[in-house]
Formats: sequence, C-alpha cells, structure tokens
Amino acid sequence: MNELQDFLDEELKNPMEKFFVFIAKNALQYNPPLTFFNNIRTQTLGKSEVFDIKNAMTPVVDLVRVYALQNRIFKLNTGERLKALQEKGVFSETQFHELMQSYYYLMSLRLKNQASQVIHEKIKPNNYIELKNLTRIEQVTLKEIFKTIENFQAGIKMRFTNNLLG
Repeated sequence: MNELQDFLDEELKNPMEKFFVFIAKNALQYNPPLTFFNNIRTQTLGKSEVFDIKNAMTPVVDLVRVYALQNRIFKLNTGERLKALQEKGVFSETQFHELMQSYYYLMSLRLKNQASQVIHEKIKPNNYIELKNLTRIEQVTLKEIFKTIENFQAGIKMRFTNNLLG
C-alpha cells in the first residue's frame, strides 16, 4: 500500500486538470434522490416504494475522494478523509460537520435497515429502504441531507469542471 501511496503522491504533484475533471464528473454521476418538489424519489420494488441508500451515500464518498486526491490525502476511510480535509482548511468547520453528520446518518440508516432485514425479515441484506418504514423526522432529515449533498455537488461542479459538464 505504501508503494501505491508514494506513486500517487508523486503523480499528483504534476498538473492533472483533466484527471480531476473526470473524477469530479464521476462524483456528479449520482444525484440525491429528491424530486422537483423535494420529496424523496422512490422506485417500486415488489409492492414497496423504496430508495437505494447506498446510491444516496455515493455522492458524499465521491466528492470527499476528489478533494482528498487533490490535496494528496490518502486515508482510506471517508470519515478520516473528511477530518484530514477539515484540518487542512479545505472544508470549513460547518462544511465538515454537515458532511460528517450527513455521511454517518446515512450510514446508520443503512446499517439499521440491513440489521432489520437479517434479524427480523430473515432476508439477505440489501440497500433498499422502504419509505413507509421511516418516521417523519427521518424523512425530513433525509431531505435536508439530500439538499446538503446537492449544494456540495454544485460546489464541486464549479470548482473542478469549470462548467464543462453543462
């Protein structure tokens, strides 16, 4: 692993604008599941209305990875990357807390859902959360998190793609 980190560290010292445009584009690939009217976008799976919590988390993981690579931070964990970026001044204290709380809230919902699937439903765990199983407070919290993610995605689009992606 040290060899890979050393290689990346050396390579990232060179101008790599196109590389960052491509990884930023990747970070913009998944949109938070919000409708135009700020409802949680669902899909029908069997007889249930669900959303994919892993896809909802992906933009946070990806945008933190972009900033970490740009700043030559090679932590493997999203939370550790976030902390290192905040310490380096890339994210303000507020931005750090918004992203950290968003990421770990989504992760806790994902794990709670999967534990319930294994323990109570006796099914193989997946990343689909039924909207009807969430409290109103959880749904409102998710909507706020998804808005926060959209704001960070707008920032990464401006910062790295220079509006090249339209």
